[in-house]
Amino acid sequence: ATSVAEAQPARVLMIDELPLSVRQSLPAMTVSLHAWSATPASRIVSINNRILHEGDAPAAGVTLEEITPDGMIMTFRGYRFRHGVR
Repeated sequence: ATSVAEAQPARVLMIDELPLSVRQSLPAMTVSLHAWSATPASRIVSINNRILHEGDAPAAGVTLEEITPDGMIMTFRGYRFRHGVR
């Protein structure tokens, strides 16, 4: 049997909900392009002048988990957080 913790992904935090030490160690990321599509393969963002897709790493230790209509969901040091673009 799968436990509830394994069945549900970790809660997505707002970036300001991350512990201060995590926010301070988060690499600088400048978003210059955000293009969401209903087709996941067509979603792209440009972070630090690099075109990225879901699953890519925009910075050391950071994974771009999902591109959403209003931003991105990323993971860093075991935390899932939302990085908005609006």
